[in-house]
Amino acid sequence: MTDCNETTCRFQAGSRINGQMKFNLVEKADKLGSRLTLQTPAALETAMESGNICPNTSPQCPLLAGIPYTYSFSAIVPNKPSFNYQPMYLELLNGTTRILCFKWYIRISEIDEPPA
Repeated sequence: MTDCNETTCRFQAGSRINGQMKFNLVEKADKLGSRLTLQTPAALETAMESGNICPNTSPQCPLLAGIPYTYSFSAIVPNKPSFNYQPMYLELLNGTTRILCFKWYIRISEIDEPPA
């Protein structure tokens, strides 16, 4: 995460977090997509997909094998639901083929809102 260089990071609910992932490919990719998957305690999976993340890579597509690339992303930290450490996966896709997978654990703690 570009906003935190620690092993454990704490972010305010509703705030924007920014991250970068550095990677190399073993084969060329003309178009790169992504799928972000979160497994919740109720054994439900939430997935968000993007068909084209090329504008968020540096250098941009087409991506060639053996060259270092950086993928930049941002997201809003949700404030609900609350859950303990759960795995989150970010997959980079060449069409429907997964070419990279990043895994980390997140925990969301709800913020007590003052009574109205």
